[in-house]
Amino acid sequence: MASNSEKGRRAVAVRPATLNALTQHLGITIRRRAEIRVWSMSGVERLYLADAGTAILKYAVDVFAAEPRILRHAAHHGAPVPSLWADQSQDDGSTVMIMEDLGPQIREANVGDAATAAVAVHECPPFPLGPVLNTEGLANLPTRALRWLDALQEDGRWSGAQEFCRDLGRLEKVARRRASGAEIPPFGMCQSEFHPTSIHIGAGDRLTVMDWARAYTGSGLLDLVPWQGTPEPLDLDAVSELITAYVSAGGPPEATADRGSLPAHVWASGWGKLWIVEWFLESTFRWGDPRRPSDGANDRRSPRGGSRMSDLRQVHPTERLVTPGGEEIDIDAEMVPLIRRLWAMDMETKGCCQDFGDSILHNGHGSTSPDDARQRFADFYSGQAWPKMPTADATRLILIISDHPRFAHRLRRWTHPEAWMNVVYIFPGDEGGADLANAAQLHFPRVQLPELVTALTTA
Repeated sequence: MASNSEKGRRAVAVRPATLNALTQHLGITIRRRAEIRVWSMSGVERLYLADAGTAILKYAVDVFAAEPRILRHAAHHGAPVPSLWADQSQDDGSTVMIMEDLGPQIREANVGDAATAAVAVHECPPFPLGPVLNTEGLANLPTRALRWLDALQEDGRWSGAQEFCRDLGRLEKVARRRASGAEIPPFGMCQSEFHPTSIHIGAGDRLTVMDWARAYTGSGLLDLVPWQGTPEPLDLDAVSELITAYVSAGGPPEATADRGSLPAHVWASGWGKLWIVEWFLESTFRWGDPRRPSDGANDRRSPRGGSRMSDLRQVHPTERLVTPGGEEIDIDAEMVPLIRRLWAMDMETKGCCQDFGDSILHNGHGSTSPDDARQRFADFYSGQAWPKMPTADATRLILIISDHPRFAHRLRRWTHPEAWMNVVYIFPGDEGGADLANAAQLHFPRVQLPELVTALTTA
């Protein structure tokens, strides 16, 4: 909720043309607008209509602009969400929605309501465009948090956070082991802002879950952690009690199972808080700099290294792009539309090539392999486009197009000439054992690049 000092700092605004288009589409006339909650990155207002009815106007910057699609997805699968009447994107990437007015709340939501709501939310299939906090996604959280912290310190801020940095470093060393079990049920769609203020109890005891802009795919147990209040000291007993109530309300019995060699409520509490910390660091870096005006709400910067492409010798025509982190890099010309689209969808890229076989043939990787060995791999990868991405983002990409009529069969028949080959390498660990690499290598025919961009644009 916005503080009084934040109200009026409108980095996002509803353009008159947008509101006119929405009201004309709905056939309604607005007599008056009244602010409910407005801050620099989003706003909620009540609309008083000419027919004496009311509606809710909600608008948000681009980082929260997926909410209309999330609401439609959740409603389609029976989740208790507000009815979305109409929405429209603005040219700055922000979104504007008109939805039903739920009316006055008859009482505050309690633990029983939270358990019931959580079961309904987690029964909804995952939304394909949000973050994925599977084992790999959780294991990457300490590293991501450290990158944001490094970026803050390089920006002259948070200079006294040495102990915090050491704590994150210790978490990074055990993250993969502690993240195990992330896919144990409940695993699926999560709301992410699961607070008492996000559940509305209206007339007839109707329960509605609001505020879906940061929905993600992950362990439903993480959704239960913020119920007690995000800034409040962690109460492990309260989390345990809510998990018990969740199972009693119809949640999967596996919710109480140990994960990462920890009791379920301890595991969930730790990862839930770390997920919030990583988001807080990102938010502070991108939008919380007091030296920048409030119109920084659309700042798309990333920590250094977050979107860095590999420094390989170019063998194809290139175009220079500016990454979300502000770096200038040369991208193979045929890859540019795809890379731009992936960045716009908040996915990271670590390297790319429009024809991986051609690059190997001309030794763009600077390989010391003999010519005959290099030729063998050049022939194998000839005509194959190659993006390298963090594994979690690559998983998102595959999920988004997995049911697309042009790509479904290409992702499932690896011997087919049009097939994709998606690889995550396994390397020996520093402390014994072996670990999955933190990046996925995707290979597919370069002729599919325009189709892929179109599929992602219409997803």
